[in-house]
Amino acid sequence: MNYYGLPCPVCGEIMKNGDDIVVCPECATPHHRECWFKDGRCANHALHGDGFVWSASKQKSEPKETTEISENENPQNDNITPDSVLCHICGSENPADALHCGSCGALFGETAEEEKKDCPFCGASNPVNAVRCSGCGNFLSHNAESAFFKNIGIDESEKIGDYSSADYALYTQLNAKRYLPKFRKIKEKKMTFNWAAFFLGPQWFLFRKMYKTGIILMVVFASITMMCTPLSNRLFAVIEELSVQMEIPIDSYSSIVRIINSLSEAQAADFWATAAVPMIVLFAVSVAQALLCALLADRLYFKKINSDLKLIDETVENEGVRKIMIARRGSASFLAFIAGTLGQDALLSLFIVSADTLSSLF
Repeated sequence: MNYYGLPCPVCGEIMKNGDDIVVCPECATPHHRECWFKDGRCANHALHGDGFVWSASKQKSEPKETTEISENENPQNDNITPDSVLCHICGSENPADALHCGSCGALFGETAEEEKKDCPFCGASNPVNAVRCSGCGNFLSHNAESAFFKNIGIDESEKIGDYSSADYALYTQLNAKRYLPKFRKIKEKKMTFNWAAFFLGPQWFLFRKMYKTGIILMVVFASITMMCTPLSNRLFAVIEELSVQMEIPIDSYSSIVRIINSLSEAQAADFWATAAVPMIVLFAVSVAQALLCALLADRLYFKKINSDLKLIDETVENEGVRKIMIARRGSASFLAFIAGTLGQDALLSLFIVSADTLSSLF
């Protein structure tokens, strides 16, 4: 069905070619998308209980100003017929006296009894078999029983700082059950520990879209690793010498363990006297970096969420669009995680090449 040349029931402006138009899933009334979001519902919502179905012949809204539509602006205007009715399910045009839709077979005149489902984001009513919401365009993949949109059984009126638990649950999504208790502890000025950040390091921050923090930590950790290079070289030289003596090639971590386990008492004493300090220092540096990430992760993540929620509230007025923005800002980035993992290796290689180049010059 072509709606061009008809007035929008909200603003009265003629709908032109190129306008963003949405159709009410209940009665098939066309609107400008912007006009739909002004009220968050159909302009003919009061008629829905009476089985009202919109058609071009029933359009009575008067435009605010008359605009002559040329054939170039409305090339399909001739296809609009006054004796037609739109299907409230699929939107296709049918003869005015049709009892069933010729495209999907829906029965006309019984829209009130049609099973509906509400969009979990904007609340608009949609046919039960709809894939996307006609109001906000979001996928209707989560139903009303979803633990995600029920906020895992929390009290939506609960405040954690400046925002509700429902906002934080929508942002953290499937991880809400784990993060909400952490955020409560942070507001009570208690310490939290993030095991994922402990093992993943800077890549965890990139995964959670804290790009600046993740990149800074990567550079700092790579610099510390380069500073520890003399200790690493010293340790590897000792192991390499033992490898030659025992004729055990170093091709994996297990071969290094095998070399150490094969040492005699005298060799073991010499090895630990030489390698103990480098091993302890390198291990301590590695653990300190992991602990730093684990202790900072939740607090910085909470700060980021508050910053994003504040920005959304300052720029978005419609509650449905606000929920969509919160969910999208809160989703994780697997691509950033992979890029961070590859980037860390590339950064270390760059530092090593730079160090070798400078040492050869001096």
